Amino acid sequence: MPTEKIVASKLQSTLASLIIGVLGIVISLLIYYRLYDLENRLVYTEFQRDANSLISSLEREIAINVAALESTWGLYIASDFVSREEFHKFTTPILERNKSLQALEWVPYVSGEERTQYVIDARESGYSSFDFTEHGIQGGLVSADEREEYFPVYYTEPLTGNEQTLGYDLGSEPNLKATLIRSARTGKMLATTRIELRQETGNQFAFLVFKPLLNKNESPAYETNTSKVEGFIVGTFRIRGLFQQALNYIPPKDIEVHLFDMTAPEGSRLIHSHNGDYKPSLLSEEEINKKIQENKGPSFARNLNISGVTWNIWFKPSREYVADLRGYVPLTSLIIGLLLSLLVSLYVHFIVEREERVISLVHQRTAELRDEIVERKLVEEEIRELNAHLEDRVKERTMAVSTSLKEKEVLLQEVHHRVKNNLQIIQSMLNLQSRGMTDPDILDVLTTSRDRVYSIALIHENLYRSEEIGVVDLQTYFEKLCRNLHISYSKQIKTVNYEVNVDNVPVNLTQAVPCGLIVNELVSNSLKYAFPDKDVGCITICSRIDGDDCTISVQDDGVGMPAVTNNKNDTSLGLQLVKMLVQQLDGELETNHEHGTTVKFTFPLKPFEGESS
Repeated sequence: MPTEKIVASKLQSTLASLIIGVLGIVISLLIYYRLYDLENRLVYTEFQRDANSLISSLEREIAINVAALESTWGLYIASDFVSREEFHKFTTPILERNKSLQALEWVPYVSGEERTQYVIDARESGYSSFDFTEHGIQGGLVSADEREEYFPVYYTEPLTGNEQTLGYDLGSEPNLKATLIRSARTGKMLATTRIELRQETGNQFAFLVFKPLLNKNESPAYETNTSKVEGFIVGTFRIRGLFQQALNYIPPKDIEVHLFDMTAPEGSRLIHSHNGDYKPSLLSEEEINKKIQENKGPSFARNLNISGVTWNIWFKPSREYVADLRGYVPLTSLIIGLLLSLLVSLYVHFIVEREERVISLVHQRTAELRDEIVERKLVEEEIRELNAHLEDRVKERTMAVSTSLKEKEVLLQEVHHRVKNNLQIIQSMLNLQSRGMTDPDILDVLTTSRDRVYSIALIHENLYRSEEIGVVDLQTYFEKLCRNLHISYSKQIKTVNYEVNVDNVPVNLTQAVPCGLIVNELVSNSLKYAFPDKDVGCITICSRIDGDDCTISVQDDGVGMPAVTNNKNDTSLGLQLVKMLVQQLDGELETNHEHGTTVKFTFPLKPFEGESS
């Protein structure tokens, strides 16, 4: 039947694609594992080469430092006696070249009878507190107990940083004394196990190397005892310094390194450890040993013989080190093989179902687009309705705000108008009061008070006539003020010209009133006192804005007026009023009496009501 043929055809195409896919996967995996194994061998070979390079560099650095020790030993062989000064001059350049060498020391063999003389000689050499020392029960240095023989550090270079070691009896420590005796008996240069540098801070290990100096008539023999040894040339080697110097000769590698002294007892064998980033490891010796035992990755170990001491150095590459050496060939071949297998196996299956999937997808997308069009139309209609509603609300609010602002403007203008009318009533009352007065002093007081009231009333008149609410037009204001004052003092003066040059200064009401009163007082003083003998005079009013500050000046070309100073004893009411008003403005007052009188006052402009400060 046709249906059975279709089913059989699908089964055959599916079976063929599965067989092709399985074969492709198997071949791809075989190729991958073969390339991966080859790459592992190359990585391990490179790792061994880098580890051996570090070992060679470390051995080279140790050999250089040992050669420095041998050189110092040669100085004693060639000399009958080496003084402290000679020892210092000889070892200083050696130590400057060998940064990992902590110190070079001369440790003589001293019998119990010779101790006193050695101490006296050292103290006479400038070391007043010198003594043979050892570590006491509390851990600090104490004077060494009396015994048959001593091995004190008699010379040490550099002295700075090694002060505690000077006079220290190495024979007071059993492990160091055992190495000293073994070196003396064999005549060989021997190294100690690890020690902690007491003159250093932190957990930093070092080791000592002893080079024996036999008496001139003695030769190395196994039966040689310590009394036939003149002393030892001792080198103190900082292990971390050795590694740091060794790493200077090779490119940095991300390799973990642990160094063990196999001649030391368990628990004190670890002498150096650093991670792949060359930072000291924080793990204990027990944790590192456990890590080495459980390690399943690549590693490399090798023994070193350092002056009779066996070191074991263990290397482990970090993941970053291995990743840097690995390539992408195995993984790429696997991915390519799997992709090819997958593509070939799926090709037949996709061809059969392609047409049906395309038809189904077209129907699905058509339905989705139809639903999307309907949804968009609904959203657009809703947006139009919301826009229309918002426009109506905005219009309503705009009209309400506009009406409110107009009402407030009218109300504010009415307030200024009424204040101005009330002040004019006060001014008229002062005028009426002054008509019946004959005393010139009282008449002057009333006239001055009337002018001051007028200066305030003029500001309110300016405000209710102004098109901008709260803004005072100082140019018009000062011109009217001068005309009023000219009328008030017309009987006392002849001809006075007024020049008003005022910038567009944004002064609000709280600052305009003090400014008007100050200018009123200054112009009044000029009219009263500046022109006693002149037929023609000139008064100039100017303003200048400098940033947030405003400067207003009043100048006349007359004989001058009383100086406006900061003297608190000024008796003139007008001058006291000027100073108080300038202080009210947080301003400064300045006077100049050359070519007439000039008075300036500078004050900071304040924001208008409603503005942020």
